[in-house]
Amino acid sequence: MAKQTEDNKNYEIPTLIGHATQYIEEATAKDAPIAADAILTDQQLERGGLVKVEAFMRTRTSAAAARKAKQREKQATEGLRTITLVAPIAANEPLRQIAKACSEGKSVEEAIKSVTSHGQVTTENKETARLAEIGKKVEALTGWKRRIARLIGIL
Repeated sequence: MAKQTEDNKNYEIPTLIGHATQYIEEATAKDAPIAADAILTDQQLERGGLVKVEAFMRTRTSAAAARKAKQREKQATEGLRTITLVAPIAANEPLRQIAKACSEGKSVEEAIKSVTSHGQVTTENKETARLAEIGKKVEALTGWKRRIARLIGIL
């Protein structure tokens, strides 16, 4: 602290020593409360050799991050939470429907039963997927190949 004599009184003028503050949160978090009698007026600071400036300080959070935090807070008060799932593409729509049914007040079991035809979630193995692909190819047959498929009873 530098001392400045004015009107035969001693005033302490704060000096900045240390690294520059990068974020506004750092400035407010590190600084302790200042006593009201230690605050100098603008005129006193100017007489002490300081220059008044206007500046912008970057905050740690962007506008998008602040908006997302507000959205998460609101969801938490409503008992909701956004989650990210990695699932097969075929499961995308049923999972969305189950989530929607749960958000409408149904239990998980009720939601699954309302989305699936038999009330159970089944896993599709490689053989089932292969057979489904063959079935699609058979249904796509045309002309004489389609007639043969009908004759042997697979269509």
